Amino acid sequence: MAIRGAFTAHTQREPSMEMDADAAQAAIAGDFPASAASVPVARHWACRWARQVGLADVLVERLSVNVTELVANAVVHARSPFRVSLSLMGSGVRIEVTDASEELPRPVHAAPDALSGRGLAIVRALSASAGVTHIPEQGKRVWSEVEP
Repeated sequence: MAIRGAFTAHTQREPSMEMDADAAQAAIAGDFPASAASVPVARHWACRWARQVGLADVLVERLSVNVTELVANAVVHARSPFRVSLSLMGSGVRIEVTDASEELPRPVHAAPDALSGRGLAIVRALSASAGVTHIPEQGKRVWSEVEP
């Protein structure tokens, strides 16, 4: 007996990255749906941009982890489409994830055997600075800045 409709496959593409002929863009933004599938897509998109603008491997790694954690939080907690913005700043990069939830993230103290609850701590550990900006009647922007 076949079970119909038990699984739905979603194919998601990365936002386009139009680059100038002379140089890669110093800032980009991409919109993503509130789906778990958005996490690896956003990470790959961000890392591709970081390599195109010539960021050092250590920064690409930090960017990758931070994008993963911030996007996962948007998917799990905001449950709304979100925008990822990346911009060069000096020798580092600023990562912003903007979603429609006005509920601000709260760090938790995860038990040693907990399967979740460490994302913001990881982001803070890998960032020169990190925070959240409330956008009245629109949501919030969670950000981090990674530097060499």
